[in-house]
Amino acid sequence: HSSKLRIKSMGQGNCCGSREGAELKLQAEAHTHLTSVSSTNGNPDSNVFFKRQSSALDMTTVTGHIPSESDLSFTSFYGNLVIACTGKDSCQSQLGKLILRIQQNVNAGVYNDDGYEFSELDKNLIRGLLTTSDPLRTYFVLLLHNTSNDDKYTHLYNNLRDDAYHVNSKNAIFVLKEMMKMAANNDVYLLQCLANFSCTLSARSLWDEIRDNVRHIDALNEQSILNKVEQVHGSKFFKMLQKRGVRLEDNEILSIYLYTINDEFADLMQKHIKISCKWKQTFYYFVRGLLRIYDAYIYQQATEKLPKCLYHPMFGQTPSKKSTPYPMCHPINCTQKESVGHDLVASDGTLFVFENANLLLSKGKLIGIPVDWISDYKDENEWVLLPLYVYKTKEEIQRDSKFFAVEKEFKQVTVVNYESFDASLFGVNIYEKLSDLKFVKDLIASKQ
Repeated sequence: HSSKLRIKSMGQGNCCGSREGAELKLQAEAHTHLTSVSSTNGNPDSNVFFKRQSSALDMTTVTGHIPSESDLSFTSFYGNLVIACTGKDSCQSQLGKLILRIQQNVNAGVYNDDGYEFSELDKNLIRGLLTTSDPLRTYFVLLLHNTSNDDKYTHLYNNLRDDAYHVNSKNAIFVLKEMMKMAANNDVYLLQCLANFSCTLSARSLWDEIRDNVRHIDALNEQSILNKVEQVHGSKFFKMLQKRGVRLEDNEILSIYLYTINDEFADLMQKHIKISCKWKQTFYYFVRGLLRIYDAYIYQQATEKLPKCLYHPMFGQTPSKKSTPYPMCHPINCTQKESVGHDLVASDGTLFVFENANLLLSKGKLIGIPVDWISDYKDENEWVLLPLYVYKTKEEIQRDSKFFAVEKEFKQVTVVNYESFDASLFGVNIYEKLSDLKFVKDLIASKQ
């Protein structure tokens, strides 16, 4: 996106007359709703191995100050289009609940641009959250700009970046209807990013999060974790990364390992179900480790050393001739072996084939890594790709007798034009936390 974002004193707007008291009251009420759940308590004396906290999980730090004009368009922003405060067993954010209700209404066909009526509570929540002094308003503007949606939702974007625009009851209805349009337009990831900004689930240590979410898994007791981490430390893959200047942190190793063995965390990712914010620490370290491995092991690698195609099997068949473009807002587990892809796809299922993956991986247009170095199922030759946007596909019905004695029929969707979302949209503040990585430096240079 070539245009530069310009916000004059956003986050420092002044109210005048009687408006000030009313806005402050609405804002206070909104934040009371957003922070109504008490913090999760962990035992500070147990499981000290994985205790380091992640400051990047505090989304309010993204827009806590007004960046200079030169870096406002990207280096002051990050989001998370995967983690959802509207997912299973998520937090009690009132904004998250409102967004979930909007999505459900749109899916049920309730959406009507003229006739749908919002409650006073919904309108007051939006009014309180989008005053000129609230960081969520700044974040909303940056979110639209950094996802190239400022042209798609032009009126909303221009209104919110104007300090003179007061979100009264009428304008709150306009904002809510724009949010409904986002759900209807398959831009639900924008709403998820907003919901995550208001997450009420406190940041826990990684181990406390895993302990709270996982029960009765022998592979996740503390000693087995220590053994697995030591095993990785002694592996050829880990030593290769060290030679290239990368030493994976133990939290990153644990989170990637958890993906390969834990049913709930892996299923949420593999079955395209929203990953609840109760997993936000685990997902944060998963993404951070993945990006560091990608930079050292995949980015700018010779294309002949990377898989030309990646195969993503799915249960069920996607809607016939699904209109493009469309987002795949979830991590995508693949295999680099065609035979494994055919083996894993169910009869009457769908097999996505990502063409020319090696070219896109090397150029930074596709972000993913192999996980066979830590997986207990090395014969699957598994890869994980971060969310991407699909621009063009080819569909055909396959009757597979090449790999099996019994013929199996499934739909094959060959993805011929696609690209990963911007790396700043996966929950990690890459410009601060990963600024030493080559692909991040090149990303900054390309945007400048």
